[in-house]
Amino acid sequence: MMDELLSTVADAADLFAEIGADTAAERGRLERLHEQLVEVRLHVAVLGQFKRGKSTLLNALLGEPLLPFGVTPVTSIPTWLSGGPQRLVRVIFQDGRHQEFASDDPAELAATLVEFISERANPHNERQVDRVEVEHPSHLLQRGVVFIDTPGIGSTFQHNTQTTFDLLPQCDAALFVVSADPPVTEVEVDFFQAVQRHVARAFYVLNKADCLDEADREEVVEFLRSTLATKGVFGEQLAIWVVSARQGLEARVSGNVALWADSGMAVVEQHLLDFLAEDKERTVRAAVSSKAEALVIDALFRVRLQGRTLDLSLAELEQRLATFEAKVKEAEQQRLTLQDLLDGDRRRVIAFINEEATLLNKRICDSLAGVVEGAATPAGNPAELARIGRARTAEAIPQLFEELFTQETATIDQRLQAVLTGHQERADELICSVQQTAAELFEIPYGGVPAHNPLEIRHRPYWTTHDWSSLFNPIPISPSLLERLLPMDRRMRRLKHRLVDEATRLVSRNVENLRWAVVQNVEDSFRSFALDLDQNWERIITAIRGAVEMARGRLAAMDAGADRERERLRTLERQCLELAHALRLARPAPVQPVITAANGPELPSWERIDPVKHT
Repeated sequence: MMDELLSTVADAADLFAEIGADTAAERGRLERLHEQLVEVRLHVAVLGQFKRGKSTLLNALLGEPLLPFGVTPVTSIPTWLSGGPQRLVRVIFQDGRHQEFASDDPAELAATLVEFISERANPHNERQVDRVEVEHPSHLLQRGVVFIDTPGIGSTFQHNTQTTFDLLPQCDAALFVVSADPPVTEVEVDFFQAVQRHVARAFYVLNKADCLDEADREEVVEFLRSTLATKGVFGEQLAIWVVSARQGLEARVSGNVALWADSGMAVVEQHLLDFLAEDKERTVRAAVSSKAEALVIDALFRVRLQGRTLDLSLAELEQRLATFEAKVKEAEQQRLTLQDLLDGDRRRVIAFINEEATLLNKRICDSLAGVVEGAATPAGNPAELARIGRARTAEAIPQLFEELFTQETATIDQRLQAVLTGHQERADELICSVQQTAAELFEIPYGGVPAHNPLEIRHRPYWTTHDWSSLFNPIPISPSLLERLLPMDRRMRRLKHRLVDEATRLVSRNVENLRWAVVQNVEDSFRSFALDLDQNWERIITAIRGAVEMARGRLAAMDAGADRERERLRTLERQCLELAHALRLARPAPVQPVITAANGPELPSWERIDPVKHT
């Protein structure tokens, strides 16, 4: 089906080239859709607590020890692994610079990776690395799987957990790595629950199975399944693969096929390939076929319009064109009103975000005040109070922000989705009315516009550049002369108040940073929507006017080739119908309902369309 769809989209681009020289924009869109099909990628985040064997698992799938691993937390920078003709490491810095290192020696590239992604060589990301990209000629990567090796959660480095959360909106699936020592921790379960809000599919790998006998394996798997089910983690989608990544890597390096199967890694590899073929490819096929069909149906309308105008006299053509222009002028006023409504809703959504940010700030500050007030310290030890209070605040902030900010983002997304869906309905009605007018004036069939894809709201990352603990300002704990005269309990209370004030300022700064990021997301969504509306409007109006102008030129010149042109247009109409039919057949049925914009009437069934009759 993918090969057939690739061929059909390419044929559609060729069709627009035959229709006329003014279709360069449509051809460009079809060529980009073709590239999207060719470059189908499945982004899989490899997640888990530190020292569970994530890097070893990925090395086994690559077939060589490329990613660094050790007895201490190693990975602190996200590493993207994708297919390529050779082994290549590309380091992307936060200021946009990048460095590339190519080598056929995995050990050499592994040493390079250590220098940039390890906590030891790049503590707290002092080198300001944004991400590292690895290209590799692995069979799995060449098939379109992109792995993202993430920092381990729950390590001594809190910023690693924050960086991991930043990657989730960019992923199609999550692969959690746990092990039998212990099977699963409370930190991991909490993390799994948080991840549910970001990815649609998740898989679980129980690593280090070679350390267990068969009975222990079954017991650990059942414990893991029961624990996750009790916590409501992914429900029926739960799949657990039992593997030994160490044995898998050994098998790939030595070429031992039997050991590769015994390690359990062969099952993991096959499931990922199946998921790529069945789910990721299905999603891309649905999106591309829908967009391509919309373009082809526009072409069909244009071809029919050109054919019909050739049958009119010059006087009839001028009269109908004048009627159409009057309709366009009326619709243009409606479009301006729609733009005003869109701008008003944009301001209202941003005002709503500002209100939510104020509430979020208060909720987090109240929670942190409780954390500081609850800090138990030895009596008469202000220094210990300051240390414990700051440590607990630094630990609590990321958790509070992730939990509460995720909830707020979901609320804002729902509101934005509802607002833009309403505008999509009005925009569709407006464009349909113009096309319907042209169809009635020139007596050609019109079936409305194809279904739109679900409205997509993109999110800019917001965790990577936030190292919460480093944002604290030093809190003076040396008592002033006045404080020396105060009883110790009052001195301790004053210090707690300073700790709360400092935490409050810290929260306010970060809430403002996150509020700004969300506002930019909203601005981008509205800007993209408005641009799409303008482009669709210009495309429809230009196509109709262009068809009329072409016919006017031929009629005015008494073109002797009109009959040949009519035959060419009949051929193009049949090709449009065949391509639209093929694109609709290539679109898989939706797995689950999705929110889509309302549309015009359905295109008549292909069996009822007689190209010759309508021409």
